[in-house]
Amino acid sequence: MTELVYDGFDKYGPYQNSPTSSALIALLNAADWTWSSTTGTIQLVAPLSALGAAIQTSAGTYGVTTIGKTLGANYSRLVGGIRFNPAVLSGNAGTGGFIQFSDAATVQCGLTIDPAGTISFRQGGVAGTAVAVGGSIAIGATHYLEWDVTFGPAGSAYQVWLDKVSLFSGTTKTIMSANSYANVISFGVAPGGGGNATVVWDDTYHFNTLGSTNNAVLLTNPVVETTWPISDSAVQFTVGAGVLGYAFNASTTSVAPGANKLFLLPFTPTVNCTIASISCLPETTSTTANTQAVIYGTTSGVAHSLLSAGTTVTGTTAGTVLTSALTTPQALIAGTQYWLGFITDTSIALLEFSTTSLLGVSAANTFTSGAPATAPTMTTGAATWQIWGNLTAMAHNYPVVADNPQLGALGYVTSNTVGNADLYGFTPLSTTSNPIYSMAIKGVMAVPSGGARTANLQVKSGSATGNGSASGFSQTTSPLGYVSYFSTDPSTGSAWTTAGHNAATAGPAIAS
Repeated sequence: MTELVYDGFDKYGPYQNSPTSSALIALLNAADWTWSSTTGTIQLVAPLSALGAAIQTSAGTYGVTTIGKTLGANYSRLVGGIRFNPAVLSGNAGTGGFIQFSDAATVQCGLTIDPAGTISFRQGGVAGTAVAVGGSIAIGATHYLEWDVTFGPAGSAYQVWLDKVSLFSGTTKTIMSANSYANVISFGVAPGGGGNATVVWDDTYHFNTLGSTNNAVLLTNPVVETTWPISDSAVQFTVGAGVLGYAFNASTTSVAPGANKLFLLPFTPTVNCTIASISCLPETTSTTANTQAVIYGTTSGVAHSLLSAGTTVTGTTAGTVLTSALTTPQALIAGTQYWLGFITDTSIALLEFSTTSLLGVSAANTFTSGAPATAPTMTTGAATWQIWGNLTAMAHNYPVVADNPQLGALGYVTSNTVGNADLYGFTPLSTTSNPIYSMAIKGVMAVPSGGARTANLQVKSGSATGNGSASGFSQTTSPLGYVSYFSTDPSTGSAWTTAGHNAATAGPAIAS
C-alpha cells in the first residue's frame, strides 16, 4: 500500500453547520479514522476546490493548532500535497502555517507558510533552521503545495512544488533525532511574536514510495471528492436505528422556546420509515419541568393535524439528551413533510443545531390541556433547535449510513452473520475525473458488548469484489472509524475510470 492518508474534510458535517471545535476534534480523533492527534481551534468552512468542505485552523499569540496522524510504520521517504489558503498570517519569521514530519517524539523537518508570504523548508519545527525559502503567497490566495522528502543525515534529498512548479530542491540533514524516518505527519498553525494565524486546508494526500502505484508526487493539484450512499445494492444487514432530524452538535448556543409552548421543526424523510420517539438536548437542569413529544402532519406547508404524541418526561438535565417515547409509533411516508417537536410547561433552554437558519415555529399552549388536535397559528422564525426523531424501521438501509457526520449508535445497520454484506450505490463524481488515483472506503463500526466479529469494507466492481488495503477489522464497543484504500479497480486490476467508479458499489461485510 502506498496511500497512507488522504482527506477532503467532507465527512465531518456540512460546513454551513460546522460542529463545534471540540466536537470536530473528537470526530477527527476517533481511533483509526483519518486523523488521530488533533488539538487547538478548528472549524469546517467553505471548500477551497468547490467540493464538500475545508478545515480551518486558527491560533493566537504563541498558540498552536495541530491536525496529525500517526502512520503506524516508519517511512524513510514521504510524498504528499495539500491545498491551502492563508486567511491571516502575522508574527515572526518561521511562524504561521506548517506541515511537519516527526518520529513521534521529535519533529524531523517540515514546511512553513511564513508571515512574509514565503514557503520555507526547515530542519525541525517552525522555529528550526530554514534551509530553503521561496515562493510568494498573498493573504487570501489559494495554492497547492507538494513535497518529496527523504529522511536522513546530511545529504538527504528534498524537493518542494508550489502549484505544480518546482519551488526548490536540494540535499540537507532532514532529521533531528537519531532515526532516519518519520511516522507522524501533521499540519496546522503556530503563530508567534504577538501574531495570529488562520489557514484553511483542503484536499490533502500522503503517500510512501514503496508500491507500484501512487508512489510519487502527483503534480496535478488533485481534488479529494467525497461521495455518499444514495441507493441499496446488496442488502444483507438490518436497520438497527435511524434518525430524522438534527442529532449532532453543531452549535454551542441555546434558546428557550418558553413556558407552556408548542414548538416544532419541519422534516421530510427520504424513505418510508417508522418513528418511535423524539429527542432534544436541554441546556437547563430542572427537576419539575414536564415535556412531551408531538408529531404533526402538513397542510399547505404548515403544521396541521396531530398524528402522535409521546409520554410525559418530568425533569431535565443540562447536556443530557431528553427522549419522549411516542405512545404509538408513527409511520412516515417518504417525501412527505412532518413537524416534530414538543409541548412543555417550563421555559427550558435547548441547544441549537444551527444559528444561521431559523426554521422553528412555536405557539402558546397550556401543557395541562395536552397537545392540540390541530396546530394553532404558529409564529415562524424561531430557533433551529437540536431536535430529532428516532427511527426503528426504514424501507431502505442507505440513508442510515449516509449521515454526515456519522451518528454512531443513533444510526446504524447491523448483522451477525459471517459473509453478509451491505453494499450501496453512491453519488457519481461531479466531473469526468481521469486519472482517478485511488478510492477510499471509510466507515464507522462497532460490536455489541461481548461481540467478537471482524469486518471488511468492500468494493464490488462488475463481478469482482475486493477488500482493499486493509481487512479483518476488529472493532470495539465504541463506534470508531476505519478505512481501506483501493488503488485499482477490482474488476480490471487497472486504474479507476470515472465510469468504473460511478458503477461500483461499496459497504461493510462480516469477515469472521
